[in-house]
Amino acid sequence: MMAKKLIWTWMIMVVLMACQQPGNKKAQVYRGERPKVEGHFTEVVPLKGVNGLPDTNVVVVGDGPEKQQQYKASLKKLDGLISEIAQEVDDYEDQPVYWVEILGSGIVKTLLELNGIPFSYAYTNPFTDYRIDLINPLIEKSGPQQLKIRVFDERGLEYSTNLFLRVGYAPDIRQRESQPQYLTDSIKVPAYAQDWLTVYWDTTITFQAQVPWDYSERLARATDLRTLPNLEEQVLKKYEQLRQNFINCDVTEIVKQSAGKVIREYETNYIASAERMLSNIKRDLTIYAPNHPDKVVYPLAYYELALYKDGKLVQLRGRENKKGALRTVEYNTSLQEDPFDVNHNFLLYLPEGATELQVY
Repeated sequence: MMAKKLIWTWMIMVVLMACQQPGNKKAQVYRGERPKVEGHFTEVVPLKGVNGLPDTNVVVVGDGPEKQQQYKASLKKLDGLISEIAQEVDDYEDQPVYWVEILGSGIVKTLLELNGIPFSYAYTNPFTDYRIDLINPLIEKSGPQQLKIRVFDERGLEYSTNLFLRVGYAPDIRQRESQPQYLTDSIKVPAYAQDWLTVYWDTTITFQAQVPWDYSERLARATDLRTLPNLEEQVLKKYEQLRQNFINCDVTEIVKQSAGKVIREYETNYIASAERMLSNIKRDLTIYAPNHPDKVVYPLAYYELALYKDGKLVQLRGRENKKGALRTVEYNTSLQEDPFDVNHNFLLYLPEGATELQVY
């Protein structure tokens, strides 16, 4: 009996020693590289470069008397422009409203598209960001709506558990807060994608919308920008033109250049009163007043060109944060005590019969 115990003890020691020998145990070490995020942005068009574009200078706007005069002179023309714009805004009795409610974790980045049209806001801030964004202006007509959700980060999606999104609806915008309904469940990054080796995840959801307008022909008849041989040059020229308005503190021209967008946004959010439009626009434009010595307009830099909606829309955006490439420093104490960066997002298109790009 004792002999058997000794034999078993000896065998166990041999096995333990063998397990401790180098080469007998495979180390669980991943030696590959994390995938690249860039390959997932197939909407990005390769840049060729354009001589003389864009301007590479940082322009100081400041708060001097010359800029103050330019700003005041422009404001005097705003009333007439808004009166003209208000005449083109239709008024609707039925006023349904749709929105996206999103909680960004600040650790991963999110981009949204509705029916191929990118949201004007890129959810790429490095901090927790809870927002409710009305999406009526992105709904072209009644019927099924496709919302594409893209979550990405070059460091992986391991910490994307807090991100959630859902689509809200109310039959009347005037009762949005008292009668909210939700057309989708809370959408989150699935567990299988919450991994440090997963850098990109997307999904598309469909919901129904009934709206009293139909804008679908506007882009359906627009030019396919992929057919333009000098698209990059045209985009840069248009963005430089828009940038110059901020340099000149020409707030009326800022509104005029985006008149089609302004009409669509006010019409789809059911604001048809010229008086109310003027009040809202003047309030929003105060952020561009030359009211601080540190106010500047940055050059267009570190950008990429992105095509959407089957080549009907083009956007100049930051390579990393995916925000609008036109960037300024603004000052408004009701928002923040110190000057802050603002990224201005402009989608451009070429309407049927037009020869120059316009703001969509």
